Amino acid sequence: MDIPATPYYAPSPPADSFHAFFGLVPPKVKHAARVAGSTIDPIEALQRENTAYVASKLKTAEALFAKATAPGVENREQLLGRAQRVLTAVVRLNPEAHEARLLLVNTALMRQHLMEALCYLQQLVANRPTIFVEEPNVARYFGDYQAAGTGDTTAGRSREFEKLMRDHLRVGENNPAMPEMYAIQAYCAWGLNDRVRLRQALDRIKNTSFASETSEKMMRVRYALAAALRR
Repeated sequence: MDIPATPYYAPSPPADSFHAFFGLVPPKVKHAARVAGSTIDPIEALQRENTAYVASKLKTAEALFAKATAPGVENREQLLGRAQRVLTAVVRLNPEAHEARLLLVNTALMRQHLMEALCYLQQLVANRPTIFVEEPNVARYFGDYQAAGTGDTTAGRSREFEKLMRDHLRVGENNPAMPEMYAIQAYCAWGLNDRVRLRQALDRIKNTSFASETSEKMMRVRYALAAALRR
């Protein structure tokens, strides 16, 4: 029986008394071809494997999110919950997975988990302060997104995404006891490209007194979104 080739070498076992008694020849083991002078860095190999694994998990999460945000889906909450668990695993494995963090914000909003959405947003800008200057196309992850050039009247847009943003466009105003929600309101204004409401929400954050730890996190959100206004 052939043993699959691997990048590691082990010598073939010598003939033992069993082989000698029956006149058998020990099996030959096929080894991977080795380039003279080359070595395998196990850390680099592990990193490559981890990167591929995280990319695979992210694709799974994107597919779940797209399915959950398709029009008329019946088991939306279940799908969103699965997507959120996979996205959380992706971020845990790769803290630099900003795309996953952005999707977590929207997944929490879809589930009406406002405090979770706020935490995800704060973590996003802490890890990627320039995220909104980079103008990520969040709508493309939604199940009803139509790519530009398809001839559809909604090409380049997602009604589900826009509805989600509109549904939370006054979340700060509607929760006076939770001024932190102005961060979510600002994000939704950014999502709709509503620069007037975005500026208003950022001003409310600027003029609100928060506890020291909360203040630092809120200021990061404010700076990240304010940077998008200057473009």
